[in-house]
Amino acid sequence: MRRDVTAWVAIFWLAIPVALRAQEPIDVVTIHEGGDPARVIDLVILGDGYTIDEQDRFTSDAQQLLDFFFSLDILGNYRDFMNVHLVYLASNESGADHPNDGIYVDTALDATYGTTVPRLLTVNRTKAQTAAAYAPDMDEMLVIVNDSTYGGSGSTQLGVTYNGSAMTEVGVHEYGHSFAFLADEYGGNDCYGGSEPGEVNVTIATERETIPWALWIDPDTPLTQPDGEPGTPNGTPGVGIFVGGRYYDRCIYRPQESCEMRALYQGFCAVCKEQFVKRIYTFTDPIEGWTPETESVSVERTSGTVSFAVETREPVTKLSHQWYLDGEAIEGATDTTLLLDVSRLEPGTYTVSVQVWDPTELVRNDPSGLLSSEHAWTLEVTSVICGFSPRGVRSAPLFLLLCLLPLARLRRRRESHPWKPTS
Repeated sequence: MRRDVTAWVAIFWLAIPVALRAQEPIDVVTIHEGGDPARVIDLVILGDGYTIDEQDRFTSDAQQLLDFFFSLDILGNYRDFMNVHLVYLASNESGADHPNDGIYVDTALDATYGTTVPRLLTVNRTKAQTAAAYAPDMDEMLVIVNDSTYGGSGSTQLGVTYNGSAMTEVGVHEYGHSFAFLADEYGGNDCYGGSEPGEVNVTIATERETIPWALWIDPDTPLTQPDGEPGTPNGTPGVGIFVGGRYYDRCIYRPQESCEMRALYQGFCAVCKEQFVKRIYTFTDPIEGWTPETESVSVERTSGTVSFAVETREPVTKLSHQWYLDGEAIEGATDTTLLLDVSRLEPGTYTVSVQVWDPTELVRNDPSGLLSSEHAWTLEVTSVICGFSPRGVRSAPLFLLLCLLPLARLRRRRESHPWKPTS
């Protein structure tokens, strides 16, 4: 998601009213480098409500949050799929606005509580985007607000958390909203009456074959309660359809009884974990490069071995690789490099291909093939026959016809008419 940051800032700086302009950061630091910004997720962490004398606190808070992220299997396993940048902003005052209490402070991103409910903590998105553009690249933003009052929020590309005792839990919950597009799974209202939700972790489907996460449900898992109503009974282990979610207590269902999107300190359910991994692979491809760089390769049979290779971005648990020749798996060829002995091949045209995939058990439903990739080359193997290299000659009989038979005739003629030196 590379962009010309300088041009972006210059254009929008003139368009944004003075009252909405975000101040220039006092510093930008990359604290984790996974790779080329064009191939990985760039997470920008910003601080709001930290004065110039509180920047060390912001550094500590951000590192604590990142350490927690990487302690989770869904993020730690893919740490090299992410760059993390800190954007330091100095607010004139500490904390955030508390309008319900008549408290207003002057901060860089206008952090405020109680936009709709008391614990909803938000910032000025325009200012956050403008400040984040100073980072080398930006795909996701996470704002830490220097306030001890519990709160947070999550929307597309922007998560917000307070820096109190539950900061890490709130931070990853809001990241579930902003990055993985997950719904809240807690209840509130009575019966959900809408259509099928767009988030992957809630549904109104109750028939096993139509449930979005059906691949995660064991055949023996009940989908009805003792009273005959739809819903997996509470206390049932694993994935089912548990009643309640997306701010409703009935008529909508979630994958597991407990999940980080329902209550803090629960960890993510299987379906939410799957969504995280799939979202990660929307930013990167298992195969990032290959050699030879050309699509077609021509070699003589006498060349011996020819090397093919792919460059991959590996999670901690590693990717799987399999090489093929004309669609047939090559035994033992399960690394990033293939040394192909062309001397064993008859002259002709072949297809050399490789498939790379993530065998993680965290994903069962990947209809788009996000976790797998393949690349192929056309290989032309030639053979020197009578001083030339014909293409497409793949059989020994043809070789005899073109070369050995004429040579045999020439030999018979020489035997009939011996060569004599001239005087």
